[in-house]
Formats: sequence, C-alpha cells, structure tokens
Amino acid sequence: MSITGQVGHVAFAKQTAGQGSPITAGSAYRTIKVTGDSLVSNNNPLIAEGEIGLGRDISQMVPGGYSAAGAVNGNIRGRALDILFEGALGLKEAFTGANYSGIAGVATPATQYPLANRYSVADDLPWWTVEKKLGAAPTSTPGEQLVINYQDVMVNTLNLAIPAGGLSTFSAGLVACGETRRTQSQGPLTSPSYNAASDDLLVFHGGRIMNGTTGGLMARDETFQSIEIAVNNNIAADEYTIRPSRFLRSLTEGIRAVDVNMTLVFENPDKYSQYEYGAATNLTPGYSFYSGSLQVILANWQLDTATPTVPATPYDLVGQTLSGQIYQPIGTQSGGNVTGGFVNATPANAQAVQINIPKLAFTGLPVALASGRIVVSTSARVLKSANANEDILNAWVRPGGTL
Repeated sequence: MSITGQVGHVAFAKQTAGQGSPITAGSAYRTIKVTGDSLVSNNNPLIAEGEIGLGRDISQMVPGGYSAAGAVNGNIRGRALDILFEGALGLKEAFTGANYSGIAGVATPATQYPLANRYSVADDLPWWTVEKKLGAAPTSTPGEQLVINYQDVMVNTLNLAIPAGGLSTFSAGLVACGETRRTQSQGPLTSPSYNAASDDLLVFHGGRIMNGTTGGLMARDETFQSIEIAVNNNIAADEYTIRPSRFLRSLTEGIRAVDVNMTLVFENPDKYSQYEYGAATNLTPGYSFYSGSLQVILANWQLDTATPTVPATPYDLVGQTLSGQIYQPIGTQSGGNVTGGFVNATPANAQAVQINIPKLAFTGLPVALASGRIVVSTSARVLKSANANEDILNAWVRPGGTL
C-alpha cells in the first residue's frame, strides 16, 4: 500500500535554544494546514573523481556535509502566520486589553481594542523543532507512515502572495541543522488540531491596501490586482567544523531583505511620474526614487468601503503613537469603531492579518502598450525608516494569544 500525504501533518514547536535542544513534548507543537512541502535532507556526497591510476571509473565516495532545507506551503490563515511571522521576523508580543493601557494614543477604555499579536523584527531569530508526518498510522509491517522531526530549524524566507480572485498563500523556507526519524511504534509527537479562532481562509475580498508617502497620510488604493511580500533572512547554513564534522554547528542570520512585488491596473498618468520620476508633478527623471509606505490587511469580514478617517496622531493597530507613520487598528473587540478605526462591524469570530511597511522605494512603473486593459508589474525594496520607533516591517494577527 502506498503512503498518502493527505493524512500527514506539519507541526512547529519553539525551542528555548538551538544546537541540539529539540522539543519532545507533544503538547508544545502546533500544526498548520499546508498544501505541500519541499523540506528534504541531502547527504551531499563527496566523490573521489579525477584520481589518476584508477582508470576511468570512480570507486569511492563518502558522506559530505548533511543539510536539510526546503519550504512549507499553504493558504493564509491566522495560526500559520502567527508561527511564521515570529519565525521570520523574530519577536512576538501578545496584546490584551490590559497591556494596551498606558500606551500613548490609546482611547479609553483600552479594553475596547482587540486581542492581537504583534510581530516585529529582531537580530536573533528563534529556533524550532518541526515535525513532518506522511501517511496514516501503521496497520502492517513495515508500516505506512514516516515521521521526521527536524531540529534546530530557522525560518529563512517567508513569501506571502495575495492575488485578486484567488486564494492568498504563503511559502516559508526552512533550514535545519539535524533530523531524527521516529519509529512506527513511537509514532508522531502530536496529532493535528486546529483552533477555530484562527482557522478561516483570509483572502482578497476581505482585504484592503493603503499606500502613501513616507511619514505621511495613507490612502486606500483599489488598483492593485496582486501583491507579494517576500522576507529573506539570508541565513548562512555552512558552519561545518571539524567536530561535529558533517553536521551543522549552527545557523547564522544574514542581511534581512524585504521586497514587494505587485501588479496594478494603470489608469492615472500621474502615477507614472510618481513611480518613475519620484513625484507625481515631475515631468522628467530626477535623482530620487519614489519612496512610499504600505499597509496590507486581510480579514474574514468585509472592510468598510470608505477610506478610514485618519486621526491627527499616527497610530498602529493598537493605537500606539508612531511619530512618522499612520497605521489603522483592525477594529475593536466589540465591532464598533475606535479612534482611526475603519470597520462597520466585525463577525463574532473576527480574524485578520495586517502588515505595515513604513518605507519602501519603488523601482519604477514599466508601462507598455497592450491590447485591452493595461496591467503593470513593478517592485519595491523595503528600507529601514529614519524613525527609530519604526521597524522595517511589522505585522499583526487577530485574535491574539496562543492560536
């Protein structure tokens, strides 16, 4: 009988440290729904080829440096991004009504703000143990399931793709230092379970994109047909030492790169000047890029169609004052509006994802003649803002806590 992946799972457990501290308690794991993965290992054999005196045939090879890497892919849901935002960005904070209090700009009472988790960038990324199970529980010998636990794992890349008219998806690139196969009698450490509070599909028609100038007001933009946000930690997975020899001693975070790729319907000639010449009023190329800001939201309810009222003081999701950028909150716990809010009413099981990018520089707007509607593809590089209070990127998932 062949092994089927439809009854498999992928589960994450956060380690307290790297270098050989895998998680063995099943209760620490959280499964995420995936559509597939490419996380595989490689023995990287060293082949003694080209030796003179042995003729034209190769007679020996030895194992080289062990490596395990690949991606897990799936549709965007709150739980998946709760894990992957923390893994790719580094820091997670849970906000409740209590710890909203005392933050500058938070309206009274603070408990009207939603339970949400905030993710921000850190120099050190967390370590994970990842369990991958293929097949059902064994009913015969040698059995019909394969369970692998990858330890000392980091999230190297995270790509989010949001197309109009399609499912929003993620692809998370993982790198592991080691792995262990569990026997048939041991079975997996955890069983799939999914929290209904974070399990809804989050797609384009429950979303909104706002853009604006760096440090300025943001306006809703309805011309986007697709957007992709790509985070790359450029992790170096080559720290092989004399001991432990062929196994990675550790992983090292590299330069963090964040890119945004998008397609938009071309309908305003001034937008060409803005993206190509640096400002909508320019008629010739200058010496600067168009530098803007971006906010992307996906929710399981229909957002207000009107552009939200921008408060006098900039806010992020929780109403925290940020001196250089406008961010709007994802509604309130009860569904009413708060200062800077933008929703008419949220469902009882409100779920949402919000991504804030304070500064990104666009490469241009390559408009070309086409039959019918003109759609333009462009890209931007996310940059660190001059404002010390702003991360290069931060994100939110509602609801908060352990999803």
